Amino acid sequence: MRSNIALSVENLEASDDPVDVAAARVHLWCGLLPATGLSVHAVASLVDLPAEATATALERLADVSLVEATGPGRYRVHDLVHAVARERAERQLTPDERAAAVDRLLAFYVAVAWRTRHHCRATPEGVDLEALVAPSGSLTDPMDCLDALVADADQFTALAVAVAESTAADRSRLPWLALGLITYFVTRVDIAGWPEMLALAVAATEPDATVSGHLHEDLALALSGRGEHDAALEQARHAADVFRRAGAVRAEAAALGTEAILLGRLDRVGEAVALRERARRISERLGDTRALAAAHRDLGLLAAREGDLVTAVAHERRSLELYTRVGVTRGVAMAAVNLGVLLRDTGEHAEARTHLERSVAIFHEIGDRAGLTEAIEELGYWHVVAGEPDVGLRILTDGLALVDDADSGQWEASLRKRLGLALLRLGRRAEAEQHWHAALRIHMRRGEWRAVAEAHQLLGTG
Repeated sequence: MRSNIALSVENLEASDDPVDVAAARVHLWCGLLPATGLSVHAVASLVDLPAEATATALERLADVSLVEATGPGRYRVHDLVHAVARERAERQLTPDERAAAVDRLLAFYVAVAWRTRHHCRATPEGVDLEALVAPSGSLTDPMDCLDALVADADQFTALAVAVAESTAADRSRLPWLALGLITYFVTRVDIAGWPEMLALAVAATEPDATVSGHLHEDLALALSGRGEHDAALEQARHAADVFRRAGAVRAEAAALGTEAILLGRLDRVGEAVALRERARRISERLGDTRALAAAHRDLGLLAAREGDLVTAVAHERRSLELYTRVGVTRGVAMAAVNLGVLLRDTGEHAEARTHLERSVAIFHEIGDRAGLTEAIEELGYWHVVAGEPDVGLRILTDGLALVDDADSGQWEASLRKRLGLALLRLGRRAEAEQHWHAALRIHMRRGEWRAVAEAHQLLGTG
């Protein structure tokens, strides 16, 4: 088999057809890839060829069975063919050529990730966004970039690990890759693998560098999403300290806001409110409208936790107004779902439904699976409260289908509790209790003890 593979490549190399020669070159350089899934844009960056020429070369490799087409613009190389390519690359490419190719590919993934980042984070001060995103080439649409990251996840993850573990590789792009991936992790894969990616990046960064502060802030959210709220709080405080020492006031305010979110998740609501107000005042002084929108969003949720729904509604209306003003689409959807929930809970059902349906539409449009799951849950529960449990059950079931089987997800437990309530309204208590028991197990595994008590109440054992 190895001889046949080598002969096929040699025939391509010896051909007078430039497409054959390019195909042999692509096969050679693909030996540098750690994973066997190939995408046209990524391979083009690796080989330093235009995307069109790369696509033609990959099609030629498919013709001679050296790669297999798996979808539009996507291919897979068999393990043995990949091994032959790796051996050829080690023999024929110099260390400098190999290092430059890996760096080009990392730069491509950094660029693609940063074209999506604005959905979840503003660009930090001093970051040259135009330079970061330039290597993505013709792949520029944020939704296309998110889809590309999902499809190439095995490749860029393995690449990051390989670079992190190599003593010879340049690791300077790892922090930028990790920071760019926040939208991918938050909206598409329910944070699975996010703490590990950030840990690789932290290890490649000077501890006192400003970029380190951003990494620790993201790590705080990643750990909290996994239920590790105490560890997350330490990371957020570390980030705030880094920014404070660096004099990065805007970034410090954001880190304080993250710290407040975590305090709220730890049921330290009074401390959370005080800290979020402090961060809000800083953002107001700086004229940072996007940060102000986030502050009002968080303060609305905290006010609701304290039972002050009037204040909560006022904060969420302000958040929605500010996010709309600055054009942060995901922020608009988040504020809309929060406002819809609060209005539903205060009896303003008609307006609540409008906001909830709007949030579902926006999250669907921007491909935010996590946000869509939350919005569907709240809309489904609106129908339960409004006396339409059959409609609510259907919508909530659709929401549960969005949860990844490989990870319980941040919303699965809540969805199951709401599904149980819909089933109870329909007289199907046994099915309802199955969902409540599943929710209880998830909350216990994640250490969410207040939610555990709520699940026990539903089961009548609290």
